[in-house]
Amino acid sequence: MTKGTENKYQLGIVVSHPIQYHVPLYRRLVESDVLSPTVLFLSRHGVDPTYDGGFNQTIRYDVDLLEGYPHQFLPNVSPKPGVDRPWGLVNFGIARAIRRYGFDAVLVHGYAHISNWLTFGACVRQGVPLLLRGESRTDTGSIRRGWKRMVKDSLIHWLLERCGACLAIGQRNADFYRMHGVPHRRIFFSPYSVSNDSFAEAGRIGRAFRDRRLGGLGLDPQRSTILFAAKLQPWKRPLDMLRLAHACPEFNVVIIGDGPLRGRLAEEARVLPNVRLLGFVNQSEIGQWYGVADVFVLPSEHEPWGLAVNEAMAGGCVPAVSEAVGCAPDLVAGGAGLIFPIAGIERLADELRALMGDSLVLGEMKDRARERVRRFSIDTTARGIERAIEYAQEAR
Repeated sequence: MTKGTENKYQLGIVVSHPIQYHVPLYRRLVESDVLSPTVLFLSRHGVDPTYDGGFNQTIRYDVDLLEGYPHQFLPNVSPKPGVDRPWGLVNFGIARAIRRYGFDAVLVHGYAHISNWLTFGACVRQGVPLLLRGESRTDTGSIRRGWKRMVKDSLIHWLLERCGACLAIGQRNADFYRMHGVPHRRIFFSPYSVSNDSFAEAGRIGRAFRDRRLGGLGLDPQRSTILFAAKLQPWKRPLDMLRLAHACPEFNVVIIGDGPLRGRLAEEARVLPNVRLLGFVNQSEIGQWYGVADVFVLPSEHEPWGLAVNEAMAGGCVPAVSEAVGCAPDLVAGGAGLIFPIAGIERLADELRALMGDSLVLGEMKDRARERVRRFSIDTTARGIERAIEYAQEAR
């Protein structure tokens, strides 16, 4: 077993682009006593102003996504660049970069892009252990049967056999690895997490200015407030929030986000005096809205995890998610929030009335939500990666 400079394992992290949720983890890994990270980005999406089809507009985040950790952008030669299609990332320089850095292991996020598979092949040829971290679940997938399903399963089986370790973001993801034959000893808990302290502080600021924010929107600050914050895409089911507002006129409903359904939402919300659409809200402000709200609702019909739920819980909201949301069994089940069937807005409305009608019960559930999300911390995620690279090195 060997280590790189400074007596630490040299870890390469291959990811599509700088993602605001992942940046705190990279900064935490720099402080690790076990490993030294270098992040290889496959595109500049999110750093340069980039059109995001989910938001239906050009986006540039107002927080620094690159400071505080070593990184490199690899040239992308795709004729149609993008992070939302398999051929959108084609980075032939990945093998050369892995060889040049002399990594002891390479962590790859997912397997949806051509460059992910270029990375897998390079690691296998060079004898570099692979650590896989993704969002796959046993209960989802666009290809469910037939020859395409067989080909996909064969590729996944080939990949997982060659992984030194698999990093599970939650229960459903761990089940996926086990279903494909990965033994328990090669699965390490490395949950999806956010900077809980940052969102807790933002939530405190939001609560301090709650009356001003809601009053500025023409909403009654004395009323309970329900928040939705996501891309306004059909599969996120933002129209369910209008159904909820109609069923619960006694609550404020604030919808944050932009996307293809923005126009329809605005038109239908005109007859709902308790609804406000705020459009896209950038990272420096979104955390304060979690402090303004009492409940955060994510009614998606499919959702690999739902990191906004982590943010909302840390910020002081009770989460209410559909059963399709990936984090439901990890973050929400067991009294830390509400879980409802897809499209089950009538049931959710009844549960919200009962919850909002008892301030003591509401306060206790908010406390449980904060306590639960503390277990899903950046430190916990980093420790999972540290254990995984140590295992992969010992197993070589």
